[in-house]
This record gives sequence, C-alpha cells and structure tokens, in this order.
Amino acid sequence: MLPAQFSIVFNRALLATLKLGGQNVFMDEETELLVRRATALIFGVFSQIENANGSREVRFGGSGIFIAPFQSVTARHVNRDLFRVDTASADHLQKRLQDVEREDGRFYCELPHSSALFQAKLGRRPRPLIWHVRRSWDSVLTDISFMEVLAEGDEAAGAERDMAGFFEWSLLPPERGAEVVMLGFPQANIRTNAGVLHLDLNYVIQHGQVTDIYPIQRDRGMYKFPCFRINRPVDHGFSGGPVFCDGRLCGIVSGGFDDDTYASSLWPLCLLEYEYPDLGGIGHKRQFSDLFRSGVVRSRDWQYVEGRISKRYDENGKPYAHIN
Repeated sequence: MLPAQFSIVFNRALLATLKLGGQNVFMDEETELLVRRATALIFGVFSQIENANGSREVRFGGSGIFIAPFQSVTARHVNRDLFRVDTASADHLQKRLQDVEREDGRFYCELPHSSALFQAKLGRRPRPLIWHVRRSWDSVLTDISFMEVLAEGDEAAGAERDMAGFFEWSLLPPERGAEVVMLGFPQANIRTNAGVLHLDLNYVIQHGQVTDIYPIQRDRGMYKFPCFRINRPVDHGFSGGPVFCDGRLCGIVSGGFDDDTYASSLWPLCLLEYEYPDLGGIGHKRQFSDLFRSGVVRSRDWQYVEGRISKRYDENGKPYAHIN
C-alpha cells in the first residue's frame, strides 16, 4: 500500500478526449452518456517499491475497468509488466511464470512490489482515487487478469457509492463491421518527488470498427488467444482498457500492430479458476463463470455461452480456449 505520508497531485487531468484518426472530435450524445457512466469505473494501473536508497520507484502499466464492487480486470501483460518496477527480480519472476504456464500449472507468490489502481474523479478540481490490489489471478487462456482490490484512503472508499452502474457484458465478440469505443489512460506519467506521488495523465476515448475476428487465436506469438481486430491505433497505456459495443463491455485492449488494435474476447475468462483463504479453506476454488451464474456480473449472451466453452490442448500440450 502507499506509505501513510504520501500525498498525491494531479499535474494534468483532462476530461475525456475523443480521438478519431488521430484528430480530436466532439462526442455525440450516445458516446457522452457512455463516458459519464464509465468514468467512475475506469482506472490506470501502476506498481511501486522502495529501492535500496529508501526512495520509492513507481511504474505505470496500463488501464482497466471495475466489473463489480472491489473486482476489476486489466490485461494480463499489464500485470506482468509491473514486475519491471523491481529490475532485480523481474526476469526471475517472468521465468517462473513461463515454466508454470508450459505445464498449465499454478503459481502463488508474494510479489516484491505492490500494485495499485488510480482514478481521476473529474470535476472543477480533479481528485485522485487510489485502490490497492489485494490479489490478482492471470488467465493462461487469454490476455486478461482478474483483480480484487481495497480502497486506499477515505476518498476512494467514498467513491464506492458511485460504483453502481457496472456494465453488462457481451461475452462473444462483436460482429465484423461493428462500431466500438475504447476507454483508458494512455501515456500516463507517474513519478515521486519528496514523498509526493505525481500523476500526469490523459483520459482518452478511441472509436473504431471491428475488421476481423479470431475465434481461437490470431497467431502463436503475441495474440495466441481469442481476439478481434479494430481498425484504429491506441497509444501505450491503453492496454487493459475496456472495449464497448452497443453500451456493453465486449473486450479488453491487448495491444496494437501498425494502425490496428487487438482486443481480447471475454468468453475465455469464464474458464479462469481462482482460490484464496476467504473461500473457507485451502483448495476451495471458484470459476469466473460463477459470477454470471450468481448475477454478480450480467451478460446478455451468457445463456448461449454456458456449456459451450472448454479448455483443450494443442499438439504441443499447451492449453487453449475453445467454444463449440
């Protein structure tokens, strides 16, 4: 968690800027309503650690969205990149994770750094909200991480009352040609100075159109999971940000290539299993799909997805998500 003596300063907090083809344009009424509803749920991700000199090192990772009270998602590679705040242990942690994933196993550890989320409570005088990441679970089947968080200070705790309009999901990807909206905090700069955490950030919207859908994977490299392509680029730091179609959450930004963006489809996350002591005992597990069965997270197409998804293995024994 943040040291008690830390204070936080916004150097720059811009109300959402809509980008289309690299140019800023005015928001239409439908987009403005989406932004107003989503603003209380969108966040940036960063990590911090105390170095050998006793000062704080911080690293910005990407974006994400709250999906239920104290529960949120970001891109898996964003969580992994936060390891880099501690260069001494980053390579070792990455290697251990890669070894575990090759065997489709589980890896539990206390990380040397702490992860946190920041939000901008916009208004005449923007105020920062900070959330501490208590636990996170990475899916081996897609580029999405599931996180449990705690409010850091009274300001964030008070914001819980504004978190009521969680978005319905579209587990299946949008159709080719569908118009989508992406939201996030690209190119954020986080630094410390004399015990003060400075956040220099933009809150940006990017419009685009779905051009291709990859039901299993795009390739065996960066995008080896179900995803879809959007015909607009995004800046660094957009990774982990939500993708919306027709007012519903339909994907998580994974990255870009040339002038396109790739977003993870949501349905493989249903196969994520997670466990922790609060479940009542060691070895007690839940599956992410339980959130849909219980109604904690809502999805219009859950009834069409339930029972159709499974984990399979390729010719090399590596797992992948499949849907009938």
